Amino acid sequence: MKFWKWFFILLGPLLLGAFIGLMLTVIYPSSMKVASFLCPEDKPDTFIVSYTTTTSDGTGTSFTVFCMSERGEVREIGTWRPMLVVIGITVAVTYGIALLLFLWGAIRRIGRGGPSPNGVSAEFSGLPPPPVVSDPPPGFS
Repeated sequence: MKFWKWFFILLGPLLLGAFIGLMLTVIYPSSMKVASFLCPEDKPDTFIVSYTTTTSDGTGTSFTVFCMSERGEVREIGTWRPMLVVIGITVAVTYGIALLLFLWGAIRRIGRGGPSPNGVSAEFSGLPPPPVVSDPPPGFS
């Protein structure tokens, strides 16, 4: 049971952050402007350019980040590196939230006196409480 708990604690924020970052770049392509640090110093202006391509399968749009200098010189940064920056930021934020929730839960457990000896709280184990033996069963003495 502990393996799966830690598996989801460590892998869950990664997958959730990657999904949110990917969807953020699809829904709001200008979010890739946070990757403006990828531009060289002589080309500080960042632009997001969309390309629309029509094929027999339909229409597709792609977004690319370009850096431009004051004189109009252009350098293409691409799509993948800025997208990975956005995904990296969302993964970091998701891990930060997961860490805060983990610490909050640990502080609450410490405030209640810690977990039970078997590591599972009796109220959440799904098992009935142990019987209280006040008198021996009939036939036993």
